[in-house]
Amino acid sequence: MGKLGTLVLTYPKIWKEELTTVAEAGEKAVMTFDAIRFTPAAGSNFAFQIQIIPVGDQRATAYDIKAQLVQNGRGELTNSVEGALNIREFKGSNVVAGAFRVTDKRWINTPPPAGEFKYLTQGVAKLGPLILSFRLVANDLDVEPLALELVKSARIDK
Repeated sequence: MGKLGTLVLTYPKIWKEELTTVAEAGEKAVMTFDAIRFTPAAGSNFAFQIQIIPVGDQRATAYDIKAQLVQNGRGELTNSVEGALNIREFKGSNVVAGAFRVTDKRWINTPPPAGEFKYLTQGVAKLGPLILSFRLVANDLDVEPLALELVKSARIDK
């Protein structure tokens, strides 16, 4: 993270991590962000990705978590069992965050095939001058508390 310090994330030792770069088309240009992708050491029951978006202290302070989640979640509701988003807000020592979970209606009565997932948990967090945008796809809910705790305990060491 250079001048900002070091992003510290605590996660289970049984998870693998991979640092990647993600490109997203913005209003004026394609923007790239560092991202960390977590997967189980064995199997493929979940994938958890966190995009690290440096926006500066002022923009991070003004960032409206709930509005962003509503915007992100609208498209997810078309394929989900849920008819509305249940946005849960939470805080850590250095983090203010929110998330929602939806269930893919295709996999209510049938296990998903390889590469598909039953649950999506999506959220955003403010951490100093950073926005952490995260997305967990999983076939059971056991991993969700671990992923949210990872976000909640995130910090920047200077």
